[in-house]
Amino acid sequence: MSLLVVSPWLHELVFQPSMITCFAGAVMGTLLTLLITYYVLFMRCSCRYSPAMMYHRDRRRRLPDTIIVIRHGESEANVDKSLWKTVPDNLLGLTSKGRRQARTVGKRVEALLDAKQSQRVHLIISPFERTLQTAHHLRRYFEHRIVRTDIESRVREQEMGNIQGDEFAHYRQQQVQIGRFWYRFPTGESGADVLDRVKSWWFESVLTVNTRPHYETVDTLVVVTHGLTMRFILMQLFGWSPTTFHSVWNAGNCDMYVLQKDLDKPGHSPYILDPTQGDMPCSSIDVQVTLKRSNDNKNKPEQRTLKLNNYLSIPPPRMTRKSIIKHLLAEQYPNIISSHKEIDEIVFMPFMKAGKIRGRSSSGVTASDEASRTCGDRSKAAARSSDSSSGSDEDDSSSSGTNSQAANNGEATEDSFFKHRPDNNQDELSDDEEEDIDDEQLWSLHSNRRAKREASLRYPHCQMMPGMKSWY
Repeated sequence: MSLLVVSPWLHELVFQPSMITCFAGAVMGTLLTLLITYYVLFMRCSCRYSPAMMYHRDRRRRLPDTIIVIRHGESEANVDKSLWKTVPDNLLGLTSKGRRQARTVGKRVEALLDAKQSQRVHLIISPFERTLQTAHHLRRYFEHRIVRTDIESRVREQEMGNIQGDEFAHYRQQQVQIGRFWYRFPTGESGADVLDRVKSWWFESVLTVNTRPHYETVDTLVVVTHGLTMRFILMQLFGWSPTTFHSVWNAGNCDMYVLQKDLDKPGHSPYILDPTQGDMPCSSIDVQVTLKRSNDNKNKPEQRTLKLNNYLSIPPPRMTRKSIIKHLLAEQYPNIISSHKEIDEIVFMPFMKAGKIRGRSSSGVTASDEASRTCGDRSKAAARSSDSSSGSDEDDSSSSGTNSQAANNGEATEDSFFKHRPDNNQDELSDDEEEDIDDEQLWSLHSNRRAKREASLRYPHCQMMPGMKSWY
């Protein structure tokens, strides 16, 4: 009886396929909607908790809190520049002054470690004699904190090759013309080669120092190395362009750069320079400016070659920030430039012009350059003009040319390093974007940010200036 009652409904369902199709479509649509909703509401929100992201965050969290990078003390070749002809570069030791400098910086490191309550230190040393001696004298002040010591060849000085006698002067002149970053000595290395091995050391050793099995974790790295290597460490860390690298001065003997972990900074290496605990890199670059003199009856433009100090204080891409550069030049040279509006054109100088060193070349410095250097109030600046030797970082005390005009009665104060922004000089602004930027507004933003950095020593994140595509 029940079969007779249900059979008409079955007959109707079986012989009407359109109803089955509609029913199946409705079910599939509902399931698809639920899946999409689940993905949007749950998967996208929980992607930060995926295994890959959690591993990445855990690696960042376990990185050492502090990295201290130190240049060796005064070497024998700093005093006697002829030693490189008879003594291999890797065998040059310290002078008595260099040993005193090493002990002084050892006390600075111990005070810093004590303030940060750091108890586990990993000491990394270049295998050159002057760095080994520097480490020997500085480590005595915090020996009780050292849990591991490594001799790391990848942070050694640039290899100049098998150069004998007066050959080096010829090759050094070629390096000046081409640029230290690009020039490769015969049977030696170029600056780019040094950068590659520094990157290899950073990624394979520094970023994994606390993730290796059967090794004790550390909270501080102390690296005793060379001035050129120190600049390449900062170059790979902050993404400097070769032009910016050439503008940065060499560190003084036993200068130390303090890199502090800041997890608010994105990327695999969340480190910023701490100006309160260590020294800061100085930078300058030569520019040729064309001035418009409004009170000149002849109305002829005037050209001047000036040293632009504090080049690192300009936000990247630096060479496109013409309005900021004009204001900085007006601040640094008030006796020459009464207003930034007088500057009509700015041209960055090439490596060589008429056989004389100009602009970005990082080979050599004269006493006049040293006197015109503006990098904070450093009493030891005068001593750096003697940091010169064969082919190592010893003779690379500055990056600016030797023909800049040093007349500067209104020197700009040292600005804090742009800690959160890597450089990218290839990311240039278009003409339309430059027209949209108001010079006064751009300079006001730059000045306000500089004041905030000086007050808080931390750069306010994420707010970009008009026309800038990205900090990273």
